[in-house]
Amino acid sequence: MLTRSKRKILFWISVLIFLLLVPVTILYALGYRVDPDFSLRKTGGLYISSTFTGSEIFVDKNLQRKTNLLQSGVFIQNLAPKKYGILVLKEGYLPWAKDLNVKSQFVTEAHALLVPMQTNGKILSRGGFVGIKSSTFDSILLLSFETKNRKAIAWYVPDSDEFMSPIPGESAFTYTKSFELIRWLDNGAVVKLDGKAIRVLLDFDNRSAAVASLGEETAVKLPDEEELFNERINSRKSIKVSFDPLKRELAAEWLEPEPLPYYFAERAVTLLENKDIRNFEFFPKRREALIASYGNGIWAIEIDSRGGRIIQPIYKGKFPDFALPRGLEDLYVIDDGILMRVKLNAAD
Repeated sequence: MLTRSKRKILFWISVLIFLLLVPVTILYALGYRVDPDFSLRKTGGLYISSTFTGSEIFVDKNLQRKTNLLQSGVFIQNLAPKKYGILVLKEGYLPWAKDLNVKSQFVTEAHALLVPMQTNGKILSRGGFVGIKSSTFDSILLLSFETKNRKAIAWYVPDSDEFMSPIPGESAFTYTKSFELIRWLDNGAVVKLDGKAIRVLLDFDNRSAAVASLGEETAVKLPDEEELFNERINSRKSIKVSFDPLKRELAAEWLEPEPLPYYFAERAVTLLENKDIRNFEFFPKRREALIASYGNGIWAIEIDSRGGRIIQPIYKGKFPDFALPRGLEDLYVIDDGILMRVKLNAAD
């Protein structure tokens, strides 16, 4: 039985507990949490997204969302400032995992770079291909090939998966020792075969290529053209990626005023070191990822270095190179003399 004195004691204990909980409740409602150092800080948030629908997004091993046509990501707020383990899974794709820090009063953002687990490719031609270039003006590929009896260049139209017919005869584009692309032109190019420069005119309607006089075109690369061959700038002109063949380094630079986007730790970052890069391009429809060929593969590379820069294999072979035709999203790859088309999404 509760006596009057016991009831008073319980009452004052209840009042004390209430008074203690009120500030805690208020601080919680205002977005404060205790961090791993037992300091009281305002909460932050996470936004994780994926290009592909049906992607499962996990935070600290807990499934937060499976993306769909209407929701490409997940936003989680009121998170204590600390490190969180992020995992994005999609059937047919390599897993994407990062440890990301959530800071007080900030939203930490990331966009998962998903690459097919198995190469989704189709062989287009077997012909001793040794080089591949993509025009900066048109959707056209310049291929060089070598056999026991012949060395030549050929023009390939990705839109229709066919070669252009040389005019006036196949011998117009053959060489015995050397071949060099000097520059791309609108509907054509200037190339050098065995030291002799020629201008090539491309007729897309008739799927034909013809030799023309140089006209006002120079027979050698200008100094700025040499630089452009080792430089890429994205469509918004906000990011420049360049390769230094002497240092063997691939680097990215943010060109716009600060603040920097989340995927740049500083204005200029080194992406790859001690690599002989054969080609590199921006990943289609992405600003924060690239594609590069070196070693025995073609790789997808993040600019974002938080939690470790992720590099995923798109294709592995002997000594592959690739081109990304203007306006298209499929890669055209040569390896071991074979020309193939490689898609950046998993096979259906």
